Amino acid sequence: ELGCETCGLQPLRELSPLYIYASKHWVTPVAGIFETAPQFKPNPDEVAELIMLPISDLLKPNAVRTITIRRSTGSFEAPGFSINDHFIWGATAMILAEFRAWCLNERKFTS
Repeated sequence: ELGCETCGLQPLRELSPLYIYASKHWVTPVAGIFETAPQFKPNPDEVAELIMLPISDLLKPNAVRTITIRRSTGSFEAPGFSINDHFIWGATAMILAEFRAWCLNERKFTS
């Protein structure tokens, strides 16, 4: 989806596999650190927008929110992350929530 090479990626931890109902695919997220900043080439059919944010923003207590999302079929409450002018929810928020919990529990990236 992001079109970046994984050369120079140091894996830190595999996160829980997640089934994405909309695409009918299983995803196994891997948290890692690149030696140098990767060059992204997002697939426009898969990625609406690439949001770059410091991990410290994700770890802030006020980043976690629940909002009402309205669709033509109705409304529902969605937990997610409110960061800058973005609200990240759904599968991406589920992955980020597990990563965030791991960072806070292991005291990673919290200084």
